[in-house]
Amino acid sequence: MTDPQGGAHPRALGGAALEMIALQRALSIDDGAKRAVAEMIMHLPPHGDVVDALRRLRDAGCRLATLTNSAPPVVETQLRAAGIRDHFDAVISVDEVRRYKPAPEAYHLAASRLDSEAASVWLVAAHGWDVWGASQAGMRTAFVARPGQGLVPFAPRPDVTGRDLSEVVERILAYSA
Repeated sequence: MTDPQGGAHPRALGGAALEMIALQRALSIDDGAKRAVAEMIMHLPPHGDVVDALRRLRDAGCRLATLTNSAPPVVETQLRAAGIRDHFDAVISVDEVRRYKPAPEAYHLAASRLDSEAASVWLVAAHGWDVWGASQAGMRTAFVARPGQGLVPFAPRPDVTGRDLSEVVERILAYSA
């Protein structure tokens, strides 16, 4: 399975990552188990700090959007299952530009959909590659340094870093004041 850019499709990459983890732990995983994990991922709850942090941004007058490599129906299901869909003004998928993050076209799409210049948009992520891609596209960046996450070593440092989304939001609001 390939993506529009000629590489592996995210679904295939997800399955491959699951197989790699199983191999590292000397486990075997069949197609039924892969489907069960995929189903669980569709219904994960948000981290405990997310709802209050999103509410704080909304109360401060920020417009919120998601930018995802996932297909729109997948992310809509995930956001609704997590109970946070109503916090977002837009759900943006790279399907529109047929270029996966960290390609700059994905971030430019988000800025365009928000009727904003890239330099006035914040990308908040717990993935270093996503922060790197957004910085390359001219966005302001914030890194949620959850356990197990790291920044791309050669990439510029994010404008804001915090241990969780609450700390990141506090720093973004102070940065923007």
